[in-house]
Amino acid sequence: MHHLQSDNRHRGSRLSRMRRRTACAALLALSLLAVQVAAEPTVYPAPAGGDDRVLTVFDVMEPSAAEPLIDGFQNHHPNVTVHYHYVSTRELYQRFLWKVGTDDADVPDLLLSSAMDHQMKLANDGYATPHRSRATEALPEWARWRDEAFAFSFEPVVLIYNREHLEGDPPGSRFELLERLQTAPERYRFRVGAYDPVSAGAGYLVLTQDAEHSPIFWELTQVFGSTNLRTFPHAADMLDRVAEGELLLAYGLPGSYARAWAKEHSQLGVVLMEDYTLAFSRVALIPEQAQAQTLARQYLDFLLSREGQRIMAGPSGLYAIRPDIDGEHTYAQLATGEATGRLRPIRLGPGLLVYQDGYKRGQFLDRWQRLTGDHTAPF
Repeated sequence: MHHLQSDNRHRGSRLSRMRRRTACAALLALSLLAVQVAAEPTVYPAPAGGDDRVLTVFDVMEPSAAEPLIDGFQNHHPNVTVHYHYVSTRELYQRFLWKVGTDDADVPDLLLSSAMDHQMKLANDGYATPHRSRATEALPEWARWRDEAFAFSFEPVVLIYNREHLEGDPPGSRFELLERLQTAPERYRFRVGAYDPVSAGAGYLVLTQDAEHSPIFWELTQVFGSTNLRTFPHAADMLDRVAEGELLLAYGLPGSYARAWAKEHSQLGVVLMEDYTLAFSRVALIPEQAQAQTLARQYLDFLLSREGQRIMAGPSGLYAIRPDIDGEHTYAQLATGEATGRLRPIRLGPGLLVYQDGYKRGQFLDRWQRLTGDHTAPF
């Protein structure tokens, strides 16, 4: 696999320079964050008592999804207390860099984020410590990078719609969606939702990857603009509005969230696009500065274990990524079942850094906002 770093003799000095530059940029962007008091973590006490072994996790996963995994881990490690910080993708990235840049001793032991590009940038900039185990080696080759960044879940990207309010069958592909919006723009005006790529890290990832895969991405974006697309920072905001009928449909959502809402709201339908089904992953990274690296390695191995993956596909309501885990809500089921032949996993690798470049990011967001207008919904 192609590595972005130069030869190891120069790696240390190069990484030091990169870290200083990245941390300084983050500090400039986060001058207000330095004086904010971080939210208190949710504490999961060690079942066996004691508080001398503490694992600190920064995670973007809903606590309801994370708790079964934490419980399963503590069943094997009853003397470990878990401090769980539930944060947004953007906050995770920025708070971590702020902590490192200010020599904060309270650096998290494990970073878990669906913003694959953020995690890849941190690993490439030298913030991750390597880890190799049986569990990491069970991952597909595209789901790990240089033993420093590890995909631990699998998330098909879907369209969700309101069965009661949408007329006719839902669009089954991006081409059908484009035609539907072009044919009846007034019917869809202010009634189509998508992630806001400025405030939502996962949304930026999905949309930039769509731009790489779809030949009609910018044409579809322009039509989104002509129907006054509404953008949102969180998937839950879109799902709620589609369930209420305020939106007819929402594009580019995580499949696990959409599936969970559709289970509770019979009026919701979920579509895996037929032209291709993009899929992203939640990615784990153990910071080089982490104080409890051994515990972080143990938790990561649990997430990737057969038991952890089955919890992920079951009580946690996500999708398991290991190819040897079969059944419903797994990579194996999607790859050989409903998304056969059209599944396109986003690969962990240097390609994710393209849109992390400041110039490329600015170009993409400028074009997106020019074509769609500014219809970002309030939090």
